This record gives sequence, structure tokens and C-alpha cells, in this order.
Amino acid sequence: VRLQAYRFELRPDRKQRHQMLGFAGSCRFVFHRALALQKELFELSGAHASYEDLCAVLVDWKQDKEMDWLNEAPSQVLQQSLKNLDAAWARRLDSLQKLKQGRINRAQLMGEPGFKKKEKHASFRYPQGTCLEQNNNRIWLPKLGWVRYRNSREVLGAVKNVTVSLAGGRWLVSIQTEREVEAPVHRSATAVGIDMGVVRLATLSDGTFYGPRNSFRQHQAGLRKVQQSMSRKKKFSQNWKKATRLPLHPYSQCTSGLSTSTQGLDRDQQKPRDCVCRGSSGKQHVELGGWQHAEAGEQGAGQVRAESIDPRPGLG
Repeated sequence: VRLQAYRFELRPDRKQRHQMLGFAGSCRFVFHRALALQKELFELSGAHASYEDLCAVLVDWKQDKEMDWLNEAPSQVLQQSLKNLDAAWARRLDSLQKLKQGRINRAQLMGEPGFKKKEKHASFRYPQGTCLEQNNNRIWLPKLGWVRYRNSREVLGAVKNVTVSLAGGRWLVSIQTEREVEAPVHRSATAVGIDMGVVRLATLSDGTFYGPRNSFRQHQAGLRKVQQSMSRKKKFSQNWKKATRLPLHPYSQCTSGLSTSTQGLDRDQQKPRDCVCRGSSGKQHVELGGWQHAEAGEQGAGQVRAESIDPRPGLG
């Protein structure tokens, strides 16, 4: 299952613009009032109101004559505002609990949810009840009706929720969808492990190893001459710029890392094999497969071309 968001610019009329500003203001008002209630309750008894309790309070606010204008906004967007507050407050309480248990320090403590500024937080979300017509370039939003939008690409998947926001004087709509996708399968069928080192640049699990390239030592004499030539020129002058583009400028002629001979290729298919690399720390993971290049960290392995390993001494 893949969740994906699509963002478009809305093209509302004057009445819809006025309504959207009112919806955003209502959500901000409900958020602030509920936040003040949560803080007061927490200071008095250390407890907090649940999302269901806040929704019940919201019903009372709507029935109040001084706040009956809240009925103009869709109920679900106001409830979504309370849900966002409840999630933020739950993260705050969980962080306080971890601090008491010594699992985090005070610098890692999550701050309390804050009040939102009118200029920076003009948005509201529909968790349901929307309808998208891509052929007609319009979207149905409760209590707003059909709203035109600039359709720049196809929206794939089923619509899960819709967020409307104001940014730079333009109203934008973010449509989150959900769809089933096939799990990617690597095209190679063979694999070999690789360990990066200093004495040896790389050692494969099949016994093959590659020595250090020592590219800097090979070009050290030529590099010294180029740098001496640059030192006699005025910095950023035309001649200085030409010298920076000379072939022996630092590392410009460093040879490639691993050879692409038959040692790094499957002899039958002449294609790179998949390699999983674990350094001495056990934290770095690299794959050699296909011809794509991607660095990988602790979270998983990427793909790196055999020639892309840095040939500079000490960096292998």
C-alpha cells in the first residue's frame, strides 16, 4: 500500500474564498480554545481531556449563541482540528513520561503545542466527504461545493483526505491517496558480499580483493606544479580560472575505484553482481548491482556502481 499526496492550486470564486477564510478561522479558534482548556486542566490536576471529551465540548460551543457562527464550518474540519491537538498533546505527555523514566534528557523533551498565528496557519482538512472529477478539473468540498483547480497531473489511487491551505496569497489543495503497488524485485539473481578496508580497498566474499588505488600519490607531483602555477596568478582572474580547469587539478584525473574487468562482472553475462557491503563498524551498507548509484546508511542498502567508490587514500 502506498500513500501519496498531490498538490494543486485551487481556483475558487469570491464567495468560496470568503468561506474558506472563515473555515480556517473557525478551526484555529477551536484549536486555541481547546488548547487553553487542556493546559488549564493539566495545571490543576495533571490530567488531560480526551478527543471524545473535546468533541462533546465542541457541541456545547456550537449551541452557545456567542459562538453559533461555528456552525457555518463543516463539523468534520473542526473535529479534525481537535484530533490534531489531541495527537500533539499525546506526544507531549509521552515525552514527559520518558523524561521521568530517564529515557531522554531535558534537551530532547518535546514542547507543548503552541497557539497558531493567523498569517501562518490558514488551513483545514476534510477527512472524508470529498469527490474528485479529474476530467472536469474540479473537486467537491463539503459546504463549498465544486471548486475548480489547476489539473497538472493525474491523481492515482483512492482519495483518503483533502487539505486546503493558504500560501503566498493562493489557495492550495493537497489530496492524499492510497493505492496498491507491487513490491520492487531486483533484476539480478546473484549476490556477493563486500567489505571495505584501508589496506585493501575492497574484499569480496568469494575471495576476490582489490588493492588501494593511491591516486593522490600517483598525481602528487603534477598536482604540485599546478598549484604552484595557480599561486602566481591573481585569484579569480581569467588565467586563474583556466588553471583550475587543468587536467591535473585536484583529483580530476583520479582513476576509477573498482575495475570493471571480469573480476567485478559475471563472466557469463558481463553484468555487475549484487554486492552487500558492511564496513568495520557494521553500519555502512552498499550494494553493487545494475548501473545505478545511491548511497546507503544505517537504515538499509542502496545501489552503487562499481566505479563509484572513492579512490582517495583513507576513504575506501
